Order: sequence, then C-alpha cells, then structure tokens
Amino acid sequence: MPVVAADLEWRYTIPSAAAGDTDAQPDPDDSLGGWIATTEIVDNTANNGFDDGTLAENAALDVEYRAWARVNTHATDTWIGVRVFIDSESVDPDHAIGLDPAGVVAADSGSQQGAIIATEGDAPAGVTFSTVYDFTNGLVIGDVGPGEGFILWVRRSLVGGSAVADAFGRLRCRGTDA
Repeated sequence: MPVVAADLEWRYTIPSAAAGDTDAQPDPDDSLGGWIATTEIVDNTANNGFDDGTLAENAALDVEYRAWARVNTHATDTWIGVRVFIDSESVDPDHAIGLDPAGVVAADSGSQQGAIIATEGDAPAGVTFSTVYDFTNGLVIGDVGPGEGFILWVRRSLVGGSAVADAFGRLRCRGTDA
C-alpha cells in the first residue's frame, strides 16, 4: 500500500535535543534546525511559519530562515521518489527553499539531524536555496522510509515597501506514490 497524506507530517525543528522525535517545540520563531521536534505545524494558521514582516524589517530588506521537517509516519511503507516545491507564490516572490545537507534521516536519531542557526537571520551552512514551482523541477529528496524524515530550510526575503503578513504560499512534497 502506498504512503498517503495522512502518513506525512510537517513538524517544527528544535535546536537542542537529546534525539529527534522526542521533544515538543511549538514556537515557529524557534524552528532553527538541529533535530526534528514532535510538534506538528498546523496548516492554514496565521504565523505558523513566520511572523508578520514589519515596516522596519521590510525597509531593512530583512532575510529570515526557518527549518521545517517532513516525516513519514507510516509503520512499514516507504515514500518513493519525493520532491519538494513551492505550490503557489506568496505576496513576496523572494522566498526560496533548500534541503538540509543531512538529507533523509531517522526521525528519532540521537545524532544531530540538520544544521543549526543561532538566530533567524543566520543562513544555514551548506544549504543551497532555490525557487521551484513544480514537481518536475522540485528539490529531489529521494525515498523516505518508515520513521524517516528530512529538514527543509525556508528563506523569506523582504523586499522593501509596506509591511507583509506571514504569507509564504504552500509547500508541496510529493512522491511518485503519494
């Protein structure tokens, strides 16, 4: 049986943990890499990824980063041929995504699962950012086994002008079987 949407979770990351998939971390502003947290990101909720960009941040051309994890919670099946892309652009076209260099990892690994940044303004080491808007050109993740996941970095660049809401668009992860 293929992996279905109900088997997949978007989660925040936590910069300090004994292992992945052990600690809750519900604050989007603290999703700065390291380990996969147990807290799911609630879809269609204001400020679930970034706070609103202020006039001052916009004038300063502020750039911020977040690390979110995608986890296959299916007990036995592998999610095959996974790619990630931005389904729809936000009001600010200068958003981009990048796969953490650690790639696919065991969600409960005791080893660090991805890069860690000290502040939301620090770029994660080793991450290449892209703006990709379809499956064909999406970031290639590969196969994600049961209990595995990966960390995806998101870069929000404010481009000047008026304040903006936290809108990002919708990230899509799609495999050849889900």
